[in-house]
Amino acid sequence: MEVYPKETTIYGVDLDDFGSERGSYDRFYIGMNNESSCTVGGLIIFLETKVIGRVFEGYKGGDFRMDLDTPILISTYGSVGEFIVDIKKVDGGIKFYSISAWDI
Repeated sequence: MEVYPKETTIYGVDLDDFGSERGSYDRFYIGMNNESSCTVGGLIIFLETKVIGRVFEGYKGGDFRMDLDTPILISTYGSVGEFIVDIKKVDGGIKFYSISAWDI
C-alpha cells in the first residue's frame, strides 16, 4: 500500500458524520459526502483523538469500544456502511473506493 503525505486531500470524507455503523455496531463509520474532504493528517488526528479507545452507542443501543483493530467503513447515519477496497489518486488528492457491506 502506498503511503500518502499528511497534507494529501481525501475527497468525499465527512468527519462531522461518524459513529457506530448500522450494519454491525462493533464497526465504526466515517461520513461519506461528495461535498466534503479532509487531509490524511486530519483523518489521523481525528481517529487518535475522537475514536480510538472511545465507547460509542450502537445504532439501536449497546456500548461498543473502538480500537486499532476496529474495521472502519464509510457511510452516512442510518445506512449500512461500505468497506474501503481501494484508494485512487484523483485531482491532486485521493478518494476511497468502496463496496457495500451487504456484498461481502
